Order: sequence, then C-alpha cells, then structure tokens
Amino acid sequence: MKPLSLSKILPLAAFAVLSLSTQRSAANETSENKGAFGTFSVGADAVGGGALGSYEDYWSPSAGARLEFGTPFYAGVLRAGGHLFDNEASAADVPSFLGLWGYLGWSYEWLLPNRFAVSAGVETGVMYMVFDDDTIHEARRNETELGFGVDSRLRYAFAGSWSVVVSGEYRVVLTEREIEYLFGGVGIVRTFASPKWLREFLE
Repeated sequence: MKPLSLSKILPLAAFAVLSLSTQRSAANETSENKGAFGTFSVGADAVGGGALGSYEDYWSPSAGARLEFGTPFYAGVLRAGGHLFDNEASAADVPSFLGLWGYLGWSYEWLLPNRFAVSAGVETGVMYMVFDDDTIHEARRNETELGFGVDSRLRYAFAGSWSVVVSGEYRVVLTEREIEYLFGGVGIVRTFASPKWLREFLE
C-alpha cells in the first residue's frame, strides 16, 4: 500500500480543520442563542374577549390585534407589545372609545413533548383611551391609566422557527372604577437569532 502524498494529505487536513471549525462555531452560536437575549421573537395575534363586572353594562370590547416582541431573559422570557381594540358603548349615555394597551411582561415557559410548550406570565402597562365623542371637551377625549394582567399560553413549533400560539389573559385597568377584561387570542410567532452586537448591547 502506497503512502499518501503530501498533495493528498493537505486537502484532507484542510477539510478536517474546516469541518471542526464550522461545528465549533455552530455549537458556540447555539449556546449563545440559548442564553439571555440569544434570540428575539416577533408575534402577531388576533385577540377577542369580553368585559367583566359592572364594566360590561357600559362597554363591550371588540376584536382587536396585538403585536409583541420577546427575548429570553435568564429564568424566563421578557415581552413587550401593544394591543389595539375598540370598546363599543353598551349604554346610551357613554361614548365608545379606542383602547391601546402598551405593556412590558415576563413569562416562564415549560417545554412539552411533540414540539408543544406552555407558559404563564404577568405584565404591567398603560391603557391609552381615545373617546369618540365630539361633545366631550378636547382636553378630556384622551385618557391614560395604569394596569396589570396575567396570562397563559400554549405554543406549537413548526417549520423551524415558526410557532402557533393560543393565549388567554385576565387584565385589570386601574380607572376610578376598575375595568376588568378577559381575552383570548390566536396568532403566529417568528423567532430569530439575535445579532452578536445586539446581544452585547443588551447585556
């Protein structure tokens, strides 16, 4: 058996080094992506729900839309987003209004078999209300109130970085008379690997 010549050994060695380097780079990237800020996700939901307590005698929330961004944050997921929806008047003596709920939240996710995952979370935010009534003084047509909410979600991952999410949420807005909502939603989420400069900036 003839020994391999140098011209044959060098390409084989180069290929081995390149393969090892690529595997190590991929492993490092995977490890980084699993850490805080390693990935970020963008989700869009259709959200519907109803009012609870005395609020339902005056207003009824209509179907709306939610846009949310999320990223791993050590022991959980950090979320920020906005939920836009109308509140139709149920009584003749009150005006309808457009509501925008802007929030910051945190949730913890448990992985389940078959690409499913379930999570529970909390959020706090601001409800911005724009009343649709020309008889109201212009200075009082806009109102901003603090609030909080708790939610639960079921996620199913498919096609790599895509997921379908079904959610339920209980929310309270701290007006003079508290507004209580119960929402349900369904949407889609796309997850991306965070660029190295963004990870370093956030960390």
